[in-house]
Amino acid sequence: MRALEMLREKYAELRLLRTSALSRQEARPRLIRLAARFPGALRELDALPLEAVDARLEALDSVLAGRRKREPWMDATARFHALFRGALAAKRWQAKAPPSARCDRARFERDHDDPEILQWSSALDAIAAPPSGRLTAAILSRMSCEQACSIDDIRRLVLASREGAGPGRGYSLDVDAAGAAAAGAAGAPAGAAAELSELAAGFDSPDDALPVDDADAAPGLADE
Repeated sequence: MRALEMLREKYAELRLLRTSALSRQEARPRLIRLAARFPGALRELDALPLEAVDARLEALDSVLAGRRKREPWMDATARFHALFRGALAAKRWQAKAPPSARCDRARFERDHDDPEILQWSSALDAIAAPPSGRLTAAILSRMSCEQACSIDDIRRLVLASREGAGPGRGYSLDVDAAGAAAAGAAGAPAGAAAELSELAAGFDSPDDALPVDDADAAPGLADE
């Protein structure tokens, strides 16, 4: 249930950021923490309608209270964030490793003991050269294989659609490259720096999420 409790924390934070009177300066550290814990979540901040956030919170509360069964999107979304955290960590490790060792499974496993990171030990090639050059494509492809369903089905479960999206607060889309650099210089979590860089690049569809080049270039990626 811990994964669902964490997911509830994410949607509660999304709701707070969407409805509070926080300034962009006040919101920035919260955005950094959110992106570090839940890579990919900043997209939902502007893309997911507030009523959808509330519906997901209500559904999670009901499941955690034992009043209803888990829904497919819950486990899929939790899995997406876990895979994304592990993929970003693996990507950082590859950035430090000699080119000839970036897909060395034995070396990778010697250097890590976190299960979230080690889940990529057999797929380091997918991290080094993901489909279309995008980590999210590698993650969605892996989830598609795990769940024996199409990538489109996975995408519908875990990536917010812009159809019907509310106006949002504009926090995430206001984060620019300078903000990402400041986050890295301040020792922001590496996952957050990657996501801030992702949003600085801008994207309009799930297919456009997290260019690998942007992740590699984001300040702080090499530092925990």
